[in-house]
Parts: sequence; C-alpha cells; structure tokens
Amino acid sequence: DFPIPGMAWIIFSRWWLLGYGQFKLRRHIPAYPSDAKKRGEEGTVVLFVELTEEGKVKSTQIQSSSGYTALDRAALDAVRRWRFQPAKMGGIGIKSSVKVPVRFDLEKN
Repeated sequence: DFPIPGMAWIIFSRWWLLGYGQFKLRRHIPAYPSDAKKRGEEGTVVLFVELTEEGKVKSTQIQSSSGYTALDRAALDAVRRWRFQPAKMGGIGIKSSVKVPVRFDLEKN
C-alpha cells in the first residue's frame, strides 16, 4: 500500500507519516482526540510546513483537511513542535518547506 511511488511509509505509534524530504529530528506524536474517537472520526490531514534555516517550524497551514476540526487541530499542534534536519545548499542551511500528511485511523490506534 504505497499510494505515492518512491515514498517510504514510516509508522509511529499507530499513525502514519509520509516523509517528503527533510528528516524529522524531533517529533511530537499527535494525540488522537478522545471525542473524535468516540464519534468514529478518521482521516488524513496534509499540512504545508515552512521551515527556517535551522530546521525549526516557521509556519504551518492545512493544505488538505481531514474533514474534522479536532483531527486537523491535533495534527497542527503536534507538527508545530517538530524539528527538522535543515535543507542545505553549499553546506549552509536554507529556508524550505515540506508537506506532511498525518493519518488518524481508528483501526491502527
């Protein structure tokens, strides 16, 4: 089940993350909101993340919503605290951006 050829799926504590480039140095795994679990809400949030030269998250925005506010918010809150390996050009850190899909799946959680 690799929906995008050439991309590797990485599993962290029962949720899926698809890496689009920079290696994540520090991750905060999104908590599955308990109310969303009770309502049976599932989905994938795709975030557009702008990074500083140091690999810190400068901004995040939802590129594609899961369709559920609680899941979108949980993904945003977690990814805002991530730290990435900075992109480099000529050995110097540069600003960059990545797309980060976060999947909330009741069967895997």
